[in-house]
This record gives sequence, structure tokens and C-alpha cells, in this order.
Amino acid sequence: MWLGAAGQATQRVKLGTAVTGLIHRYNPVVMAQQIATLEKLFPGRAFLGAGTSEAMNEIPAGLADWPSTGDQLRRAEEALTIITRLLDGETVTFDGEFFKTKRARLYVKPERRPPIYFTAFHEQAAEEAGREAGEIIVQTLASWASTDDAALEGSREWKGTLVDEHYTDPVADPVQVGRNGAAISDTTFQAQTIVASDPEKHVKQIKMMQKLGATAICVMNMSGADPHGTIRTYGEHVLPELRGESG
Repeated sequence: MWLGAAGQATQRVKLGTAVTGLIHRYNPVVMAQQIATLEKLFPGRAFLGAGTSEAMNEIPAGLADWPSTGDQLRRAEEALTIITRLLDGETVTFDGEFFKTKRARLYVKPERRPPIYFTAFHEQAAEEAGREAGEIIVQTLASWASTDDAALEGSREWKGTLVDEHYTDPVADPVQVGRNGAAISDTTFQAQTIVASDPEKHVKQIKMMQKLGATAICVMNMSGADPHGTIRTYGEHVLPELRGESG
């Protein structure tokens, strides 16, 4: 679910990846082919959201030594170089430190070059590192249920996403991820997400995020209690309020 900076819902649902780790388990040539294929099938709707992943995903896939945050970025930069050149229509031979290609080329040729959004989780990926900011997307987690307690209870498993060490340290055991997340208080969790039964609270917090200057806001449904109810609530109450269509 994507919302424009002025609170307008996009006309069509965008198709892509929230954040795809590009340091090991996803080959950049394959990712370029996949996003180009999506764009060919659904013109104007595909995008690639890229990041540096987390140990829980990469170590089980065979990345023996979890890299430092700097090395994570270097890996991602190599992958993005390959992906960008392929999407631009080049035949790519690349001999990098982490990735290599030999005359790789995309034979799926969409009319539009799909955009790429890169996470700014690490300061080296942001403006402080001399990188010019492009389109800015803010992502938030939201949970709705018939009561506040149910909305919270059905979303607590997402607390693990708020632990910084899960993105920087070699924490690969899902059980440990859950334990670390459980240490985060409900108050902290609710302060960094949208957990409420009242649609007006969802509207209020999204409007607060609009003031950050984002081009778009991505709302991720984390309601374990009633995921379909969350979608209905946003369709019937939240989005109309943000569009100014209510009452």
C-alpha cells in the first residue's frame, strides 16, 4: 500500500520488493531479469527496493562470514552497478571483488527503466556520505484489529525488526531474533509503528510522516490478528480520510 506525499493513494498498486538484500543470496543478474520481467508484464508499476539484508537471511544461504556494515555496502554497490547497467540495456562483463559477470545481457526490454530505491539504514548510504538524495520513501508497520489489545498482540512478533543488531551483527538464529525482539517494550514498539483499533490514529500518524517530506509512504500490514480487516479498514476509512473524501 503506497501513499503519495500529499496523502493521495497511488492510482495503481506498485509491484516490487520492499527491501531485497543484494550481498549474497540474490544474484544481481537474476534480480535485474526479474524486475525487468515484472515491468514488461505490468508497465509502469515495477520497482526494485534494495538493501544489505540481515544475517538471518544470508548465513543460512551460505554466507559463512557476516561482513561489516562497510563491506555490506561494498557488496551492495557492486550488485547495484551490475543491475543498473543491465537495466540500461548494456552487455555487462564485470570483474568485482564479490560479483562477476561475463557478457550478461537482458533480452527482456521493457519500455520504462524500472526505478531502484536503496535503503538509508546506514549513514554511509545517506547524504552525510556525499550521496545526493533522490526520491524518498518512508516505510512504516501498521496493525489494526477490533481492539487495541488485539492489534498489539497480533503484531508483537515484528518487534525483532526494530533491533539494530539484527542488521549489523551475525544474528542468524530466528529464535534469538525473537528473544531480542521480545526485550523491546510495548511502549517503544507502539511509538515506532501504527498499532491501533481506531482508524483515526492510523490517519494521524501517517499525516505526521507526511511532514518528513517523503515522496511516498509505504504501509506494511503486520496485523496477525486480522490482516484482511486491516486492508478493509484502510480502504474504507484511512485512505478516504487521507484523500479528503470522508464526511
